[in-house]
Amino acid sequence: MGCSVLATCSMFSFFTYLLPILRTQSALPPAQDSQALLLCGLGIAAGGWLGGRLADWRLAPSLAGSLSTAGLSLALFHHFAAQQSAALALVAAFAVCMLLQAWIIRLAGSAASRASTLNIGAFNLGNALGAWAGGLALEHGWGLSNLSLLAAAFALTALLAASALSVAQTAPSPAQT
Repeated sequence: MGCSVLATCSMFSFFTYLLPILRTQSALPPAQDSQALLLCGLGIAAGGWLGGRLADWRLAPSLAGSLSTAGLSLALFHHFAAQQSAALALVAAFAVCMLLQAWIIRLAGSAASRASTLNIGAFNLGNALGAWAGGLALEHGWGLSNLSLLAAAFALTALLAASALSVAQTAPSPAQT
């Protein structure tokens, strides 16, 4: 569940402040707010679809790739602040959500419904913590231009946590050696 919280923190520490970021970093005119949010919404829908497909294909490598892509896109956004980068980050971030959900259900076995419910709670906690972390960063002078780096750091931390859990899952138990 910690991976879900971290991945969602990544998404919402950036997405909560997306319009002000696009206005200041990409010089997006306010008249284009709706189009920018539509593009992001399409990215979210595409990410959900892609995440479901990838989960059926190869779950663990897809999860690692999606977290890596989200982190890289967010880091690149810092240097190349463009709407396309934001959309790519959001596609990757929502692919991560579907992949994490599939991973948790697979790990839960017969308790899949309970685990799925807890994961939605983790998603909501990550939403709140991510928005809070972004606001805290702004309060401490980070500036809007650096929120993508904060979000990338959350994505990297989620990747490290997921990798550690994956290694722990595949390591033989003492009884097997």
